[in-house]
Amino acid sequence: MDTNWDGHWNTDHLLAFQRFAWTSIVFSVTRRCPLTCAHCITQSSPNKSLPILKSQEAQILAKDFLQLSQLGLRRICFTGGEPILALEAVCILANEAKTHGISTCLVTSGYWGQNYQNACQTLKDLKSISRWDIGYDEHHEQFLPWEAFACTLELLVEYNVDFSVRVCASSNPSKTAETVAKIRSVVGSEIPIITQSVRHLGRATNLVPTPPCMPRPIQPCISSGPLVREDGSVGPCCSGLAYSQSHNPFYFGNALTDGLVSVWRHWREDKLLRLMRLLGLHYPIKWAGEAGTLTSNFRTSEDVCESCVSLWSTSPNSAASARDKLKMLEVQEKLDEVEKYLFGTVWEEKAT
Repeated sequence: MDTNWDGHWNTDHLLAFQRFAWTSIVFSVTRRCPLTCAHCITQSSPNKSLPILKSQEAQILAKDFLQLSQLGLRRICFTGGEPILALEAVCILANEAKTHGISTCLVTSGYWGQNYQNACQTLKDLKSISRWDIGYDEHHEQFLPWEAFACTLELLVEYNVDFSVRVCASSNPSKTAETVAKIRSVVGSEIPIITQSVRHLGRATNLVPTPPCMPRPIQPCISSGPLVREDGSVGPCCSGLAYSQSHNPFYFGNALTDGLVSVWRHWREDKLLRLMRLLGLHYPIKWAGEAGTLTSNFRTSEDVCESCVSLWSTSPNSAASARDKLKMLEVQEKLDEVEKYLFGTVWEEKAT
């Protein structure tokens, strides 16, 4: 199955994904990575000063998994950077998640498959991982030759691991097609291969042309859940605001000091994020314009993540005007109506 994943979802897919986020948490266990790909939105690199989640910290986080599972947590994703570099911590979290019926996904470049013996041990260590998400494209290839990546794919097939392969599309469609064909020749016909475009974010701002200014974006926010970083700080998503240092208006506490349950609740209850996930950026942009906080540097694109980063980085005072509006009872009631229309009910936390 080959899939283009550039937002070309039907309504059912989008609604399912939006509700999926209520039951998910993403852990970015490090920004360190053996690769320095030009399209990396988190700007990960081999820089040894970049911290890695320690086993002691993973044990602190894992203590909350029982309560989280009772409150509806069903999925955890490990990403980075390269999460295999935090192998011990990931093993602790994945094993504890499995104990409580929480499925896990690991996002990786697959660089670790070059040494057969070490790679086999990695797969054995991570036997609790439910699904692997392997990324490869022309940008990875500059640091990870195809022959090395093919070894990783062959191992995953050999170990009968559930996995998919993600390919960022090249500016040359034939190059993308060639990469997909090579992957397909190794993994067979049943493994999903997903292609997606490169966003104008992170290092890719030097790779991808600045998108033309578009009308107000109509996409809703597609956060797949809160992002817990290796230092315990929490971001609203694993995309544009994952490591944004420019006036990120979202703060949910620190998972290591406040607990995972607390930060997860704050993410779920944030009114501005709720608005963006239901209706996108239309109203924050509109209210910022009315309040005079929208600057001339703000640009919208067809991609909601690009527009989101642009709004908060160029017009940081816009969050305050949106949050003021969201305090109004009539606005909250309208959002309840929208949520009921889209999902049949307003989400409420319920212990199982």
